[in-house]
Amino acid sequence: MASLKDAPKPAANIKDELKHFDPSKLAHAETNEESQLPHAAMLYGVEHFQKDKLSHTETAEKGVLPNKEEVKQEKDHQNLLHGVEGFDKSSMKHAQTYEKSSLPHDSALMGVKSFDKTKLQHTQTSEKVVLPDSSAIEAEKKHDQFVKGIEHFDSSKLKPTETQEKNPLPTKEIIAQEKAA
Repeated sequence: MASLKDAPKPAANIKDELKHFDPSKLAHAETNEESQLPHAAMLYGVEHFQKDKLSHTETAEKGVLPNKEEVKQEKDHQNLLHGVEGFDKSSMKHAQTYEKSSLPHDSALMGVKSFDKTKLQHTQTSEKVVLPDSSAIEAEKKHDQFVKGIEHFDSSKLKPTETQEKNPLPTKEIIAQEKAA
């Protein structure tokens, strides 16, 4: 869309021309409005219209109006929003909030400080992760080599081939013979 800056500028003397405009110099023009159909022909078409040539059509309501429950829900929602927006904060009482610390209390800290480590028993840790056997490792190496072969394939080593079409399209002569038969 072109902007106003791109529009052509009017001539500087156009204001003076408009001030000195003389409407008596204009020529009278007659307008000739023609109707597509003459009035009598239009009335004849309406009077002799044949309703029996119309086909029956089922009407389908597309703009469904809301039912009672939907209107009530929307009204309640609007009233709730209006109540929240117009709420007077000055009617509220001041409340004192108490913050509880999530840090351990002194009694818990004392329990940790006085803990007797000599009552602990020694344990052995055992590793539960099982390493794969040699056959699994070999299979994975072969798979990796296969993938690398595909990724680094040199297409220049391929030999050129010619494509032979096994199902050729019929010629004009064959088409003409089939039409004649």
